[in-house]
Amino acid sequence: MLKMINVTKAFGGVVATNDFSADFEPGSLSAIIGPNGAGKTTLFNLITGKLKPDSGSIMFNGEEIAGLSPRAIVKRGIGRAFQVASIFPTFTVAQALEGAVLAHRSKMSDLLRPFSQPSSRQRAEELMEMLGMTSRAGTLSSHLSHGDQKLLDIGLALALEPRLLLLDEPTAGMGPEERLQMIERVHFLWQREKITIIFIEHDMDIVFARAQMIRVLYYGALLAEGTPDQIRTNQKVIDAYLGHGFADDEVTA
Repeated sequence: MLKMINVTKAFGGVVATNDFSADFEPGSLSAIIGPNGAGKTTLFNLITGKLKPDSGSIMFNGEEIAGLSPRAIVKRGIGRAFQVASIFPTFTVAQALEGAVLAHRSKMSDLLRPFSQPSSRQRAEELMEMLGMTSRAGTLSSHLSHGDQKLLDIGLALALEPRLLLLDEPTAGMGPEERLQMIERVHFLWQREKITIIFIEHDMDIVFARAQMIRVLYYGALLAEGTPDQIRTNQKVIDAYLGHGFADDEVTA
């Protein structure tokens, strides 16, 4: 579904993405890991059009998307939820989701009508049910807990009906129990919507428990890729990121 070939992006003398190549299979749930500054978010910015690569190719469903605008890339089926939740703080949960649905369907003028439209309202209700947020439909987005704001941000991305969803640290800023609940919700959404998900994550328990494939970035380059078992015992990854002794730790499957 997504094929990146020799993608490079530099900022002055700093190479943030260094000759990166990878294939992301349709319907897969994969993780990107690596130390701070490894270039993980830059990679997402390149995929979504926020940044243009200096060289290389980014193919989505056989079409070159490198250099397209973020709007054009969203229209082709790529959605994103951010490390810091990007929500509509003065909207209720239901209003925010319905607004995102209307925006995707190019019917923003419907927001000016006194009553919401049945089709967009139904889709917003479906999204709230999927997110487990039906009980908070009338809550202002700004009044939600940190975890629920992150969930809403994912819902806003899903309202765009993506075939590929990028999640930038979905569990950032959460406690252990909240992190587990979030990744279980992501796993549920992946199974239900049958979409491709790529997520950036620093919690290795989550990564090794849920990702089918893991790619490790180090100084902008792809250090290793493989299944959790392959990455867990990869000596280069242990030396550069995971640390010695990690392979002996028990990770919940």
